[in-house]
Amino acid sequence: MLDPIVDRRNQQAGSVMGLGDHLEELRSRVVYALLGLVPLFAAALALGRPLLSVIIEPALEALESQNQARRLQVTSALESLTSYFYIAALSTLVVGGPWVIYQLWRFVAPGLYAHERRFAYLLAPLSVVLTIAGVALLYYVALPVALRFLVGFAGDIGSTGAVTALAPDPALVLPTVPVLPGDPPAPPPGAFWINSTTNELRFAFPSVPTPPTIAPPPAPADAAADAVGAVGATGVGGVGGVGGVGVPTTIRALPILGATSIAVQLKLEQYIDLFVNLTAVFAVSFQLPVVILLLGWAGIIEPATLGRYRRHATAAAVIVAAVATPTSDPISLLLLAVPLLALYELGGLLLRAFPVQRIAPKAANAAATAGRHGPDGDADGP
Repeated sequence: MLDPIVDRRNQQAGSVMGLGDHLEELRSRVVYALLGLVPLFAAALALGRPLLSVIIEPALEALESQNQARRLQVTSALESLTSYFYIAALSTLVVGGPWVIYQLWRFVAPGLYAHERRFAYLLAPLSVVLTIAGVALLYYVALPVALRFLVGFAGDIGSTGAVTALAPDPALVLPTVPVLPGDPPAPPPGAFWINSTTNELRFAFPSVPTPPTIAPPPAPADAAADAVGAVGATGVGGVGGVGGVGVPTTIRALPILGATSIAVQLKLEQYIDLFVNLTAVFAVSFQLPVVILLLGWAGIIEPATLGRYRRHATAAAVIVAAVATPTSDPISLLLLAVPLLALYELGGLLLRAFPVQRIAPKAANAAATAGRHGPDGDADGP
């Protein structure tokens, strides 16, 4: 496998290098690639929490859009920690991928012909742009739409039971809880309210345990004195205990679930797996124009062929989207199938704009000559 690369590297260097020398350089490139990933992994660990927050944001927004609590479930003590390291490792590989490819390119490039390097100079930036476009489409369009559909579909199934209407009772006074679009500033200990944005019943707890305030018992006297003592005790409790002036508080919450038979509660680990799988599917699927260019430059397909088989490409895009999307819902299928058709057309346009005669005219002429008279070598030297 390394023989063609070794021969071309020797031709360019003007001297003969042994296989061991080439393997030594390959080992050095691998070491450089791994050393470059170490600081990236340290940075990913430092930024793991914000990155994890960005990844789960589409799920939280989907839950909020369906009037569900903005929270994911963790059913294992190690689940959040393993998800944290998993995302840090994947982020390191994604961000450090260009550095690893660059080190591999430094080893392979001397063994490539000039026209082969020109192909790489065009395809590498195109592949990066298409990958970014695919991930962006997933994060901002496909994933939010699919999650809203799935969460809404599950939340509309069944109900918790029929609501029984009671006869009105004039003496019945129902307690009321304030409904706020957010959290009040500096709530006192013991306060509670409904946050309509997060769909939670939230409570203010003292951050530091405080000794309870006990009102002194009233002095034995007549009924009027007892009444005055009771008023004094309530005032002391309201100021020192219930009012909580100057006491720092922390907020705790209970999710408010819909009155349905199925409570939508997404699991963190499963959502991370879904996100990673969909990201890989969209990133790989968006390389279709690169594949079309490679097949066109190799002489396997032509722009006219792409036009004749457009209907077949449409059916293939739907089948690929149905198999590749792990959610198996029609929304995700359409959100991947339609971009695949657009990328199919983009590949045809790029093949017309950048034919092989334009990228490597000498190699194209040599290939045409070899096709008529048999192989006679490559016209474009290293």
